[in-house]
Amino acid sequence: MILADIDGVFVSLSGKPNTAALQLAAQYARRQPVAFLTGRERAALEEIFLPAWERAWESSTPPHELCVGAEYGAILLTPTPENIWQEELTLDTVPAAAARAAVQEVAQRYPKLVFRKRKRIVLTVAIPSVPDWDTPERRAQLAAADPELQEIAQRFGLTIQYSTKAIDLLPPGLDKTYGAEVILSRLRHTPEHVHIFGDAPADKLMTVACERRGLPFSYYHVDSDEETAEILRGLG
Repeated sequence: MILADIDGVFVSLSGKPNTAALQLAAQYARRQPVAFLTGRERAALEEIFLPAWERAWESSTPPHELCVGAEYGAILLTPTPENIWQEELTLDTVPAAAARAAVQEVAQRYPKLVFRKRKRIVLTVAIPSVPDWDTPERRAQLAAADPELQEIAQRFGLTIQYSTKAIDLLPPGLDKTYGAEVILSRLRHTPEHVHIFGDAPADKLMTVACERRGLPFSYYHVDSDEETAEILRGLG
């Protein structure tokens, strides 16, 4: 099976879907399960990723299992035969309203950053997905916000995860190991091998779930759209 991050792997960090890689993943899904695991919220996925993933199916659901874990797997999306994404809440631990307000206040102090207010479980301060996202000024502001967010996490008993252009505050126990465990537990059959794709250190936590279950896996750290597609071609 394939188990993959989305941003930086199947969608560029500027917000453009990796069409070639999605089509190759859809071909793979005709033989084996394909799952995605991201810190993104459902609303953001419905704007860019899910429509692009559905187009890659060529209007028919592949015969093997598909799912998308949003907000690190706290929300699991699976398609119905009518291609409607059915939602399952796997974790109902929501950060305190005071924590949300504190994180939002930090984001508001940095004009080049945003607070992902549509997320339900995860509190995120991020560089927005725009074509010119990777600038020294944006990166400097994210780095400057880090100590403030660490203090909030400590005050409210939250954990921190870092991705390429975002800082997430999460309830304890929620990370990509948790999300991968949720996804693997929902499979009807044990996969022979798990091909894991990521672009940031936090993505490697998906391998821990495989290790716990004794599943053979390969981890691919990718840095470009072309690299993702090339690896998928090698999987056949």
